[in-house]
Amino acid sequence: MIIKSTVLYAPAIMAPRAAAFILVLLLTRRLGPAEFGLYALVTLVGEMLDMGSSNWIRFSLLRSDISTPAVWRDGLVKSARLSVAFMSLACLVGLGVAYWIAPGRALTFAVAVAAYVVSNSALRLGLATLQLQGRKLEQSALETARAAGLLCSGWIASGLHPDFASVALANAAVTGAFAAIVLTRGALTLPAGGAVGASYRSRIEYGLPIVALTFVSYMVASSDRVFLKLLGGAASVGIYAASYSIARTPSDIIGNAMNQGGFPELMRRHDQAGVDGAAQFVRNAFELMTVLQFTVLGFSAGLSHAIANAVLPPAYRDAAIHLLPIITAGAVCISLKAYVFDNIFHATRKNWLQFSTYAPAGLVTVAASLLLIPRLGALGAALSFLLGSFCGLMSSYLLSRRFINARLNMVELAKAVALGVIGGGVGHLTWMALPTHLPALAVFAAAATAGLTVWAVAAVLLRPKLIRGPVDKLTRKLLKRAPAQA
Repeated sequence: MIIKSTVLYAPAIMAPRAAAFILVLLLTRRLGPAEFGLYALVTLVGEMLDMGSSNWIRFSLLRSDISTPAVWRDGLVKSARLSVAFMSLACLVGLGVAYWIAPGRALTFAVAVAAYVVSNSALRLGLATLQLQGRKLEQSALETARAAGLLCSGWIASGLHPDFASVALANAAVTGAFAAIVLTRGALTLPAGGAVGASYRSRIEYGLPIVALTFVSYMVASSDRVFLKLLGGAASVGIYAASYSIARTPSDIIGNAMNQGGFPELMRRHDQAGVDGAAQFVRNAFELMTVLQFTVLGFSAGLSHAIANAVLPPAYRDAAIHLLPIITAGAVCISLKAYVFDNIFHATRKNWLQFSTYAPAGLVTVAASLLLIPRLGALGAALSFLLGSFCGLMSSYLLSRRFINARLNMVELAKAVALGVIGGGVGHLTWMALPTHLPALAVFAAAATAGLTVWAVAAVLLRPKLIRGPVDKLTRKLLKRAPAQA
């Protein structure tokens, strides 16, 4: 089920992130490092405020209403009202943040952040409605179309006005248009039913821990760029943000794709099969997640030179070679924490305890940033991100075991590490063996292909269930259809 859900939701997660990733690469060639740094900060602040003001509403809708279709319509109405109230508050907070981060261009920065918050909050509610109904393919199709719109609008806007605000506002306009489409389609297809669901109070009580945790988690995952802006300037942020986007995107795509189907399924398993059923699901999710995430980390470390040379302008390359593996390691820690162990707190309704996992991680990140960034610059920011992320992962793992102990298989974990080392190692050796006069993109493609080929063979040998399970299911489906067609 985990693999099937991940595959179905992958386009919905992958397409917007892939578009954002490609746009970052294009913008590094059209915007100066300072303008690109401000664009990255608008995205960071907007995402933080959006997640804090609306993501908890999505979680509340799925957690409170998913098992009772008769209350879905009531849940959507209440969630929409909460979204309007909290996104308005988020826009006011964004205005204050703008004067702190970008005092010289505060008003423009604030408008761009507000546009991001409003458009993405509306889209998030619409997608949650589709997710509630299990309409995976439709969600994936709409998100794929939006991704194409984001890429085109950002590229056109940067050509007309090469500054951060034009790109940010163009992207917000596209997202807002798709939010209207998704909300309309999701609301019109809700089943009839006038039952009253969870109250506003219970939804807010459920969501308040998530809001607090969102801001603490962003302290872990994002304060590196804020401190880098304050201590090093917007140009330093631009150089760092380009590496961050490349390193974080693959891990984030994998984690989000798994979580789109994994989160509601874990809620069902816990409600229907109890702790034992939930523990088995968490164990399976962890094993699949580690195989994929450690593979990403292995390739990031082994091919950092090839990646930097292939996709970044010269001004960004030297820093990226050192930053990519460190940032990817931090991103892997965050994905394992957020999409495996933190879900246990949601399933057992222990949301407030997540604060105990983020608080020490946030303090470590801030302390490391203040200590390392003045001395090491962007490298110090990357190290502070990794230290805080690892601290958060270990805290979440140790605390969540009190409620659902999945009894993780260390042998399977070692195999996942081995697969990452094998794939990345073969890719690195291939990169070293190739002639230096070849085009950088061709070198990267050849090295990545060699690494992936050997990785696939090693995966079949070390983790045959990873391949055998989906193949067996497909074979059974084909055998069932054969007699009917005959």
